[in-house]
Parts: sequence; C-alpha cells; structure tokens
Amino acid sequence: MSIFTTQKRTSLALLSALALVCASGISQAQETPPVDDSQTQLAKFGGAMHLTASICGGYSEEQLNELKSQQQQTLAKNGMDEDSFEQAYMAGMREAEARWEGLSKDEQQKACDEIQDHSDDMTQ
Repeated sequence: MSIFTTQKRTSLALLSALALVCASGISQAQETPPVDDSQTQLAKFGGAMHLTASICGGYSEEQLNELKSQQQQTLAKNGMDEDSFEQAYMAGMREAEARWEGLSKDEQQKACDEIQDHSDDMTQ
C-alpha cells in the first residue's frame, strides 16, 4: 500500500469524522431534532465524497459502504429517517457526478491531486 493511498484514506476518514461530529453536535443541541437542512447537507456531502473516493481511489466499495452506514446511523440518531438519508446521499452522488463529468481529464486529475494535497495538509 502506498503512502498516497494511506493518506487519501486518512483524509476521507477525517472528513467523515467531521461530518459525524457535526451531526452529533446537532443532536446535543436539540432534544427531539427534526430533519433539517444541515442533516440533508451532511448526507449529500457523504454521497459526494463517496463518489469522489470511488473515482480518485483510496477506498474499496466495502469501506465506502461502511462509512455510509455509519453516517446514516448517526443521522438517524438526529431524527433523519432512512429514506430521507438515502435520497439525500444519492442526490449528493448525482450532483458530484454531474460536476465531475463537466471537467476535462486534466481538471479531473487536478481535482484528485488537490484532494491529496488537502489530505497531506490534514495529516501533518
């Protein structure tokens, strides 16, 4: 396994952890939290990251699905039902895919490189 792959995994894990922390903060702030825009945005972000990680590499589909499951469980604790989560997650994937398809091959490579650069910054 290369350092590049390990760092990419670390970056995505950190981003997932950040999303989970944000969702947990929502839970603590409200006793009976409604599904709100922030939960929807977190689910969409998870879907976008799933697609990006699938394209740029660094995670297996099994690992990505486990992260998705963890995010869904956390958001469920905050009042988001499974159907709403799945709809938002898939919307995030579709939106990311549409943006990705609009990029040239060079822009796509640059985007993956930038993700790696951010990963390097986060792990230092």
